[in-house]
Amino acid sequence: MIRRLIVLSLLAGCSKGGWAEVSGSIAEVDFNEVKTVFHGGSYILLFDEEVDCLDVSWAEGSYQDGEAPTDVAFNALQFRTDNDSFTVGTFSVEGNGEVSAQGLLNATDEFRTERGRQGTVTIDEVAENDSTIEGTFDVEFTEGSVSGEFHTEFCRNLH
Repeated sequence: MIRRLIVLSLLAGCSKGGWAEVSGSIAEVDFNEVKTVFHGGSYILLFDEEVDCLDVSWAEGSYQDGEAPTDVAFNALQFRTDNDSFTVGTFSVEGNGEVSAQGLLNATDEFRTERGRQGTVTIDEVAENDSTIEGTFDVEFTEGSVSGEFHTEFCRNLH
């Protein structure tokens, strides 16, 4: 019985993660289908591929173009708050706002990032036990824009 509870608790932290409805592009890369959505700590990540929670501990506030944080191929949209976790509200992604948005493009020959220049992310609900976050976003990049809604699942490997 104890072994079963341990396995179940490990699996609960390593799910395939939430859902999102999105449309748009990031630097001419279509971003219209999201297969995995996680949150943890100060991060929300939306991936265009199925990604396991165990494989996202690389998330950071900044990245170096040309230096992929992982060998997993994906394109992603990352929101990061300056706080320890997300709270309900609408936040600008412009400049040095409380929330930043980055497009992470790792499905091409060379990893690159695109910073969100304008727009907002709205957190509508944070579950009492922090298991899910629901919200919407509308973000413009130098080239392209994305908008949509999301429902995350908690990932213990995001800090």
